Amino acid sequence: MEAESTVLYHIHTSASLGHECIKDYLASLKNVLRSPEYIIHPFQLSVLLTISTISHYEEKVFEIVRSCISRTYHEEQKKNNSAWFRDMVPASTKIETVFAQVIIASAQDRDLILQGLVNFAFVLLGVGSALGRDLIAEKQWHLGTMILLKIIKRKRHTAPIIIEQLSNRIVTEHSVSQYIECLYMLSKNLTLLMLDNKSKVVSLMEGLIQMPGHNAQQLLDAIIPLTKVSPTIRDHFILLLRKALYSRVTETRQVAVIGFLKLLTNLKISNLGALSQGSFSGSYSSGHSLFTQISINRTTQCVSSAFSNEALCLEILSILKRCFMQQAEVRTQLYAGLYEAVCLNPELGIPTLEMIWMHFRDFYNIDDETLPPLKFEKITITRDVNVSLQEPLGKLIYTIGLIVTKVAKVDSENAAVVRFGTILESICSRMIRCELVHFELDDGTDLTDIMPEAQHKLFVLKEAMCVYEALIGYKFHSWELESDDNGKEISGLFQGYSRLLHFLKNLYKPKKAESKKKKDANRTTQFANNTTIKKDGQKSSKSLKLPDTVLDFQVMTKIMNLLHEPMVTWTTITQANVVKSKRDFHQHMMQATLNLITGLKNKKIVEVQTAKETYGHLCDIAMVLYERIIKRLVEFIDFDCATAVLTLECFLLIFNVINNQFKSNFKSFLTRVGGKDADEDFVVHLTEFVQTYEKLFDINEEEISEDPEIKKLSLLVINTLSFLAHKIPVNNNTLALQTLEWLKNYTVNNTISSKQVAGGFINLLFDSQIKFKVSLTFFENVAVRVGDVTGVINEEEHSSEEYKVINELTVNNVFISLCNSVKSMLEDVDWIIARLKAEYTLISYPGEGGSDKKKENLKNRERGVCCQLCFIVTILTNLSNCTVPPGSLSEAVLKNLSLLYCTLSSLTKYFVMSSSKINPVFQAARFERVVKLAGKQLSPVVYKLITYIEESQKQDPETPKKNKKKNVDSSTLKTKVLRETRLIPKVIYEIEQFSKFVMQLSKKTKVDLSKFVGQGTVRDFRILHLREVLEQANDGAPIEETQGSDTSLIENDNSEEADEEVSPPPTKKRNVESTSD
Repeated sequence: MEAESTVLYHIHTSASLGHECIKDYLASLKNVLRSPEYIIHPFQLSVLLTISTISHYEEKVFEIVRSCISRTYHEEQKKNNSAWFRDMVPASTKIETVFAQVIIASAQDRDLILQGLVNFAFVLLGVGSALGRDLIAEKQWHLGTMILLKIIKRKRHTAPIIIEQLSNRIVTEHSVSQYIECLYMLSKNLTLLMLDNKSKVVSLMEGLIQMPGHNAQQLLDAIIPLTKVSPTIRDHFILLLRKALYSRVTETRQVAVIGFLKLLTNLKISNLGALSQGSFSGSYSSGHSLFTQISINRTTQCVSSAFSNEALCLEILSILKRCFMQQAEVRTQLYAGLYEAVCLNPELGIPTLEMIWMHFRDFYNIDDETLPPLKFEKITITRDVNVSLQEPLGKLIYTIGLIVTKVAKVDSENAAVVRFGTILESICSRMIRCELVHFELDDGTDLTDIMPEAQHKLFVLKEAMCVYEALIGYKFHSWELESDDNGKEISGLFQGYSRLLHFLKNLYKPKKAESKKKKDANRTTQFANNTTIKKDGQKSSKSLKLPDTVLDFQVMTKIMNLLHEPMVTWTTITQANVVKSKRDFHQHMMQATLNLITGLKNKKIVEVQTAKETYGHLCDIAMVLYERIIKRLVEFIDFDCATAVLTLECFLLIFNVINNQFKSNFKSFLTRVGGKDADEDFVVHLTEFVQTYEKLFDINEEEISEDPEIKKLSLLVINTLSFLAHKIPVNNNTLALQTLEWLKNYTVNNTISSKQVAGGFINLLFDSQIKFKVSLTFFENVAVRVGDVTGVINEEEHSSEEYKVINELTVNNVFISLCNSVKSMLEDVDWIIARLKAEYTLISYPGEGGSDKKKENLKNRERGVCCQLCFIVTILTNLSNCTVPPGSLSEAVLKNLSLLYCTLSSLTKYFVMSSSKINPVFQAARFERVVKLAGKQLSPVVYKLITYIEESQKQDPETPKKNKKKNVDSSTLKTKVLRETRLIPKVIYEIEQFSKFVMQLSKKTKVDLSKFVGQGTVRDFRILHLREVLEQANDGAPIEETQGSDTSLIENDNSEEADEEVSPPPTKKRNVESTSD
């Protein structure tokens, strides 16, 4: 350690003095970036982090280290996806472990390294993510968070700097979720340390009002843990939220409401000796210090304070009363969180009901004979000709029902509970009796009008639907063994809901479709959360969005149990059957469940308690779906096919949410849902689901149901199988080989009637083959079979495997999937070639230890690359020989050919660098065979393919004459021709670049490889044929500009070949280029 420290000191001194050796050192590292394990090494990182403290070198050093980390994570992904790649890339130490070693070694006296680590951690946190979910960026964020946490634990004096930097970035940057998550980890794990820096936390809270709503909500989760233990932070927090509640921005007011509700859920009334008691006394004092409170609690078990948590909670409730004067969005936010606050603090139940009563009575018709029971005319507000929702009655009633049911279990005799219980029962009975006319709706009502009256009625219609659904939720939530007619009442409420939904769906239906009303009525409950209903055949701007469900996971879990379990403890079988027999109700509830889970898909849950509850509900729902529907799907389809299909969609979505949001709990999820012993291996649990879905895919859809919805079954099954196959560990051969064998047997013995399903199946088959098998013989056989189906340009005698899945219906999908797989293989080969160059550079360094072993490993990888390329060349030879029409298929194969020859050029250049006359390295790697296959076998087929494409283009212009259209747009035809042939010059260029580098290698090593390659026979790109096509498209007019520009491109290629060795020269601007893709 001392010797290392001395070396690091001298390196830092040299860097600070600007010695050339440091620049040379950093420059040398750029040559080995493609072999990241050399740089991601404890001592190497210590050196680089030491140098990074010199401002001149900081950016260069951090870019080198970050590139290595990103490359390592990419390699992990590629290893998981490719068996060949796993064989070619050596196992490396986990990045997190290496950085932990550096932190431990630097904790004593290497402050410069710690300074560099802190700065680098923020570089990692600042990595921008790509569109969608970027797993590589997320891994870098987690690494940055881990580094900061470990440093703060070991060096507490770094906390103020780190917290201040986090605060600044949270307030100033746009994408801040990673910084907030880091702050949340600090708040949860290092609470006392955060309290030592409370001034910085208070300063951060001041920026809460200016932040976007999504970021502000996440920040609330990070700050709330501190309010439990710091009166100062809590007091500032409350004052800030009160200020936010008066903001002009609706989103800010919503954040304030969420903040108050989170505070209510964290202030435990039952624990009057809590640390959070203190100084909400108006003096804005900081209250007792944390350590004083701890000592008082230990001696007296309570804190003498002006206000208890109970008083504070009641004060917050009084503040929240203001929400009843706010917009509907703010009220909705209030209703969404009140029940959770009452659950965690039951003592708040009665005060909450009293608070709601003062507001709710304005909307309630006391007379039991008045229909409807609610004053729907008050739910909107009109400004000029615009009408907006003022009161979300459905969510209000649902919240009341949840709270009443909760409080009644503790104090059923309370006057507020009895009053609301009576009111809810009255609303239920009266809503059941309501008809369309009671909502001022009839068949002649036009809700598509822009007049305020029509807008108001539309809001009434949707809120009435929400009220029906809320009452159904209340009836389920309060359903107990003693309940008499809950099943009957739920049935009546759902009839009312269906009546309104049927009316809603018929609003835009053309009169011609009247005959279809009966058929549509049977499926009124199948809707998606974002469904819009538009006039058939019209692109109208007017659309009608169906209301979101008001139900939550807690009630939905109970509903799923009643509908699908044979028996539940809280009701009788007779009562349950009243609801269970209704197909429409099954469909509606399954769709509502699907909508709830969809809402979680892209939502980042930061707070631990919320995450636990959500995970529990997902597990409970998934258990019911899997055991009661999926495992007996054929039987359930006889009852209702639409619900069965929705179940499969729902279950796949649950898998995705668990994998994204709760990845560490994926095994426990499979354990709970699959019913296997928790001690069993992960693969055992996964096998249960894989085998179940394989059996489902074997089902013949046409035999089990005539319902149109059944067509979605196979696609959902194969999508779920694809997800499960992706989760199979690469180190477990049993399940992997079983799955692959099943896929291949199905390919040989079965056909698939749907192109979409065939595409999903083929993708799964090809991905699994690449992931679990090194050999590419299977792909060769598939390529030959594709040629048998499409026809070939050059007929040759051959034998081929019989794959029934590959037929005239599916061959295009197979062709595209095979091209995509080949592209993936070529990208992996490119990656390995880059590693070979870096490893060769490392071996070339003087004094490098263990060079003999490294040279042998290098030879093995060179041989592996050449072997892989031989297979790929053969596959592409077969694909290039297929008679595919110009368009997407020909474009796919031309792109792969271009990529292949580019890869071959890269490998040839590597051998030019590493070979000599004395030591022709490429011979041991069997590179000669690659050159022979590419030059003698593939290239002639490529030229014939180009000729075939151009001949097809020559015939294409004649086909429009057969069409009924008299006028053909010549510019459109030109665009088509150029688009379908634009890749040909690039392919020819890459072939000639490859030939050039082979010549160089041959010249350097004196080994004659030139006999396998030569000047292309279509050096002119068949320009004459292309010119004829363009002239014909232009009604015989000469295309001088086009020819000239194409010729200039050829000349450009020739003139720059000497300068450019890897990539083709930039294409000059052409008049026709604007028309191509």
